[in-house]
Amino acid sequence: MRPVRLPRAVAAVAATALLGAATALAGAAPASAASASAGAACTAPTGPYQRPLEKHLGRPVDGRQSAADCRAIRAFQAEHGTARTDGYADLGTYRTLVAVRAAHRPNAAGHCPVRSFRVTCVDMDRQLLWMQTGDRLDFGPVPIRTGRDAQETRPG
Repeated sequence: MRPVRLPRAVAAVAATALLGAATALAGAAPASAASASAGAACTAPTGPYQRPLEKHLGRPVDGRQSAADCRAIRAFQAEHGTARTDGYADLGTYRTLVAVRAAHRPNAAGHCPVRSFRVTCVDMDRQLLWMQTGDRLDFGPVPIRTGRDAQETRPG
């Protein structure tokens, strides 16, 4: 993994775009739907990211959705403002989990350069973006998606 250093103008545009997308997604679901799912029985099926979420939430890691797992995942989703709040362990919830794990020290591995000026870091392995000045975290980390099939993002 090699973080990418972007010019300030590109970093500002990327941060603005990410914040705009997050705001649009957060506002997409009506409040009544969110409050309705909070009180409804938790019946979401097993999701593809069930095991990592169970481990993070301190649940027994069996890879199968139980009512208690569903409630714990739904609480995590609601707490962190994911687009989905039904207890299903989907990719969006998993990416939020990765960002939560990295929240305090996203550059713990030291792959992003520490400079006296603002640096935008992109971790393509963990699919995270953050900005830092020296050791101080200025923005993020936030989940991102780089590249796609047949159009990989170039490092560097």
